[in-house]
Amino acid sequence: MSNAMAEKIAKLEGRIEALERQMDRFVLGSGSHDVDNRSYILGRLTPKQHVSLQMLMKGCSNADIAKRFGVTENTAKVHVRGIAKKYGVSTRSQIVMAAFHEFDAINADQYKAVSNGLPKSWADEWLGKPIKEDPYKKVYREK
Repeated sequence: MSNAMAEKIAKLEGRIEALERQMDRFVLGSGSHDVDNRSYILGRLTPKQHVSLQMLMKGCSNADIAKRFGVTENTAKVHVRGIAKKYGVSTRSQIVMAAFHEFDAINADQYKAVSNGLPKSWADEWLGKPIKEDPYKKVYREK
């Protein structure tokens, strides 16, 4: 590879890194590590929307969400639509794509703070288990 080509590649890599830093600032806030900046939209979700989002990220249907909450499927759709509206998207896959970077970037303690006590790993730990065993059900279920 010629020196000219190597210089062009290095310059391009530098631009890519700068764009990635700008995207991180846009998605995560100012770069500060406090909860408010690292969880702009996540911090605006209700506890039921947090559970719904984690379930969506695992591929669950509205029927699955409804069953978890003990509500109708139409009520579950309301939670999903609320998430979509907050992210400015209209489909389930768009929700997952929009939330992925923010969810991935926030640490477990920050997530617990913005989700009213729900752990970031809730879906991994409790999704397939009976509701009566879920110690977090009081966060997302009124019954």
